[in-house]
Amino acid sequence: MAIDLLNLEPTKISRDLKGKYILAYGLPKIGKTSLVASFPKSLIFSFEPGTNGLNNIYKINITSWKDFKLAVKQLANDKVKKKFDFVSVDTVDIAYDLCEQYICSTNGVQSIGDIPYGGGWTKLKKEFSKIFRDIAMMGYGIIFISHAQEKTIKENGEEYPRIVPACPSIAANIVNKLVDFIIYIGIEYSSAEDEIGTRYMYFKGNKHMQAGSRFRYIPDKAKFGYQELVDAVNDAIDKQVGSEGTVGKGDNFYQSEVRPFDEVMAEAKDIWVKILEKNDSDTTVGEMNHIIEKNFGSQVLLSQTTPAQQDALELTVSDLEDLYKTL
Repeated sequence: MAIDLLNLEPTKISRDLKGKYILAYGLPKIGKTSLVASFPKSLIFSFEPGTNGLNNIYKINITSWKDFKLAVKQLANDKVKKKFDFVSVDTVDIAYDLCEQYICSTNGVQSIGDIPYGGGWTKLKKEFSKIFRDIAMMGYGIIFISHAQEKTIKENGEEYPRIVPACPSIAANIVNKLVDFIIYIGIEYSSAEDEIGTRYMYFKGNKHMQAGSRFRYIPDKAKFGYQELVDAVNDAIDKQVGSEGTVGKGDNFYQSEVRPFDEVMAEAKDIWVKILEKNDSDTTVGEMNHIIEKNFGSQVLLSQTTPAQQDALELTVSDLEDLYKTL
């Protein structure tokens, strides 16, 4: 991705839920999977049973982290990108368990703590974080599903219950930093005689329930449903735009343009020839070699670099272009 600070445009809020990241959690059978299934062009990675009552959905049953990694590789396919806008992880609780099992298996241990010097936890965090960052960089919206659990919070000498996602703390920390919304799905009853109740999505948390959003004007809650979620987000955007600026397509923080390697290589060869045609002195050649060593960590032949070294090659091209301007 070419970076040009002079032509940088201010960000705009996007109405599109595509490219946004959501954690939705609640009690079993409350409708979490039904909610994500209603997202258009959605693919569900089903880590646990829960889709049997849903018709006409796209889902893949995942029983191992290996299966998940193989499926995620296919998400990079352009045809797959046209077919799906969202991927959902149902549930992130089980996904984390399978990731931990994978780390143990690949390191030949029974427990993550058996890997010396805390290395197991480091490997687990890196593996779990990387795969969702990779999905985000492909341009998909991600919906994480989790069960709800009640925790006893001890704070300032006080104890009180709080409803939070059931995923382990490592997974929760990773997901919470990624998502734009933490939505708790619950039921409110109008009276003692009301046996059905009304389902709500809670966007703002309190002392007894975890929820939150990056959108300042999102309501405290909205009735349960995909369209209700879209409406709540759009209303929040309208209020924020009225206060701060315009609405637009927005951007995906994790998604960046990846240039074809052959294109970068052609630029490298072109600027190399231009420099030598303009000044082929020993001093200039020495400066060129210094640029290569700075970016690659050692002397390499640019013509023999590989796609895995593209970042270093792009930095080298940029530095060589700067050198050319000084000649």
